[in-house]
Amino acid sequence: KSFGTMQEFDYRWFPFDAQLVNLEFSLATEGSVASQPRLARESCDALVSELEVQHQSGGLLADDTWHLDHSIKNGPIFHMDNGGLAKCNIRVALQRNSLSFVVKRLIGDLLVTETGLLSLGLNPAVPPLMGTRFVMQVITLLITVNRMNASLGLGNINYITWTDILSLLQLIVILLGLSANLTVHYLIRSNNEFLALQVDLNMRLVLPLLLPAWYMSMTLMAHYFVCGVIIFVILTLTLVLSVALKLKMEQQNRKKHGKLLLDKLTALPLEKLKDPEARDLFEEIFEHFDVNKNGEISKAEMRTVLQASVPWATRKQVQEALGLAPFVLNSLSKEDFVSIVDDCIVQLSHASQA
Repeated sequence: KSFGTMQEFDYRWFPFDAQLVNLEFSLATEGSVASQPRLARESCDALVSELEVQHQSGGLLADDTWHLDHSIKNGPIFHMDNGGLAKCNIRVALQRNSLSFVVKRLIGDLLVTETGLLSLGLNPAVPPLMGTRFVMQVITLLITVNRMNASLGLGNINYITWTDILSLLQLIVILLGLSANLTVHYLIRSNNEFLALQVDLNMRLVLPLLLPAWYMSMTLMAHYFVCGVIIFVILTLTLVLSVALKLKMEQQNRKKHGKLLLDKLTALPLEKLKDPEARDLFEEIFEHFDVNKNGEISKAEMRTVLQASVPWATRKQVQEALGLAPFVLNSLSKEDFVSIVDDCIVQLSHASQA
């Protein structure tokens, strides 16, 4: 026999939700039910046994959306109402089969977001590639918003579900990617290329890991709420603090290394600027300032080198010494830097002593 029943389900943890279905059956017995309570109770037990047989044969549930969590929960409850009618209450615990939704929706959403974050691998110092990064992430944002608005087949619900929170986390990651692009672009335009590339490198490593970490902790939260929350907080703080500490340490190390190189240059006598050791020092200084490894340094960086080599020189004298360098679009190649920097230092030194 088939029958239908209306139940109000709670979808807050969809697609990992479990539902408790209350079934109440009226038992038909011959004669007075009050005089045959044992027979009525046996009928209730027989009904439960029949349901379990139907479950074993796969005929209890209409489709594969659900499976019985613990079969009959707390056993059948037999009672008689005020009118003397025997009732059999059965509570059936259902657990949703979430594998299909996870494969079709959640993994799909993850791949869409991760594909957009792959654009962070493009070199931000090249303007066309920075534009491509923005375009890819905006497309990812639009696809994610569109998938968020897709119907889940749950009807009209007026509360936030597990999938809603996960979608919001996806949007946060995508917006962090866009924010990283804006920050890197601003730093490059502000001639702070080293910090820009360090921010870009750390975001490139952390953001693709952040969303899978949130997926894992959210899935754990659906089954073990407290453990999931703890894991979520720990993973988030670990990734964020690791980026902040790494950026700070890299800036401090670069500052110390740059100061050491420029101190060596300042202490180098003018008569030794043509020595092979001086050339090695020039190459090391160039590599230090060539943060994006494109084989060029800017005029501002060259000015820093000259100012450090002759600290007492005036700004005008430094500017005149820069005139010896063959800049192309305010950039100087490694070969030109190594070959001309000694002449610039000599002229600057003589000019400042005159």
